[in-house]
Amino acid sequence: MPIFEFNCDNCGSQWEILVLGSEQNKPQKCPKCGGELKRMMSAFASLKGQATPLRTASQSCGSSTGFS
Repeated sequence: MPIFEFNCDNCGSQWEILVLGSEQNKPQKCPKCGGELKRMMSAFASLKGQATPLRTASQSCGSSTGFS
């Protein structure tokens, strides 16, 4: 489940919100003022120089053995 960053045009506050797949295209409301939130571009998190392996579409999501 992705966490998106949002900015409120009404009050200027910024929020990180967990958005379910079915909710991604629905407008999000500001918890502070109720205004409509706009999705911002997010930076990727880094793990202090540690590489994080990425799954490709051809790799199984249900594998209990991890990455192959």
